[in-house]
Amino acid sequence: MLSASPSSMGTLTELRLLDSLHPLPYTPAWFNALCGLSSLRSLHLPLAPTHAHLEMLAPLTRLQHLQLCSREARGCVYERLWGGVAGQPPHSPATGQGATDTGVGILAANFPQLRRFNISHVTSSQITTTSAPQLGSRLTQLTHLDLAGCSRVNHDEGLRELAPLVHLQVVDLSQSLNLTDVGLLQLGGATQLKVLRLVGCWKVTFVGVASLWPHLHTLDLSETKAGDEALRDLAASAPALRVLRMFRQWAVTRAGGLEALAAPGAPPLLGLDLSATNLDDAGALVLCSLTSLRYLNISKTHVGDRGCGALAAALRHLRYMRMDRLTRLTDVGVQAMAQAGMPSLRGLRMQHCRNLTEPYLLQLNASLPRLQTMDVQGCWYVGMTTMDALYHNLSNPAYTGKPPGSSGEVTEDEAVAAGPGSSSFPGSRSPLTWPVPLRRCRALWDPPDWVVPEAASDYRDAGDVWA
Repeated sequence: MLSASPSSMGTLTELRLLDSLHPLPYTPAWFNALCGLSSLRSLHLPLAPTHAHLEMLAPLTRLQHLQLCSREARGCVYERLWGGVAGQPPHSPATGQGATDTGVGILAANFPQLRRFNISHVTSSQITTTSAPQLGSRLTQLTHLDLAGCSRVNHDEGLRELAPLVHLQVVDLSQSLNLTDVGLLQLGGATQLKVLRLVGCWKVTFVGVASLWPHLHTLDLSETKAGDEALRDLAASAPALRVLRMFRQWAVTRAGGLEALAAPGAPPLLGLDLSATNLDDAGALVLCSLTSLRYLNISKTHVGDRGCGALAAALRHLRYMRMDRLTRLTDVGVQAMAQAGMPSLRGLRMQHCRNLTEPYLLQLNASLPRLQTMDVQGCWYVGMTTMDALYHNLSNPAYTGKPPGSSGEVTEDEAVAAGPGSSSFPGSRSPLTWPVPLRRCRALWDPPDWVVPEAASDYRDAGDVWA
């Protein structure tokens, strides 16, 4: 394709060259032909870049999205390399080079217009604090920055060098073992920040920090030192917060933190993950006040029959719910959920809830008018045939195949308002009555397990979960 005249593709703005059985000829002549596409703004090459490769791409001065990924970095890492990558496997068979501070410097010098910078986990251990001044002084237009797993970076010192990046909207500093609240304060100039991921930053308490970012929408504080005081701070200082993840946060309590999130004036959350915490039935009753929730994860907690029934009755707009490994949940709780109805629920995952039996799960499935999939893998008293039928929604007698737009349909808002006592509540499954692809549901619990929008413009593009 690159043998064609550059003028014949002079308006091309995006080019993706995927892996194939026949490797591309990465010769200087080939790169010269590629650089003839001067209008390119997005480029994806299946390439483990050397310093020479980065230099040869320098004429593409309009590039804002540069994705470089080798065959050796495929799999989960391949999916992560979505922008501004200076990375390659630590020991490339072709060159023996790795993603080093020198490579980051070359990338920053040649592509100052980049909007996204992501170091994959394959190469993150090769980057040190030396790279921070290169990023902060040259890539000043960055909106997305991913330094997850850069364990050799002193993040408090490095983030001081990144203070000039005032346009940042998405930042991932997960597994930054040396990061503290002092380092986060250095990003206070990025007032447009919308997404912040701090998974595994075990020194971060996130106290007195939330007020720096008035537009913060998505926050992941899993496996940090954040506790009740951080939740109180978020409730008071983060009005735009909509998605919060607190996986493995044992210090969060009902009276100290959850009540602050559910208090009047707290931000109306759309997604909440409290899996692997000390949440119990009393805490679940507090969560019943979060009526705006669309997604809730209470897996591996102490919630039982009382809490699950109360959540099902209160959260009428909930669309996706994860409740894996709830050892205190029995058929009594499942029956309470069935009586509540949950008119908006699309996906329900109850893996390894080993006290549940098949008849009550079938009753629950039949009571959910818009359910697309129910995952009960690992439930000991459920047969494989029933598991498959529930997952593909083949066992629900209300699944009539009635097309949307037909007369007599009941809209979601009407069903929520009518409640389970209304004759219209368990009726038509519109607008999900025709055979629906399960991709949007499965995306919530297939890897990666936590799917969130990356910026404000993506709210309605994330599987219709947050709309």
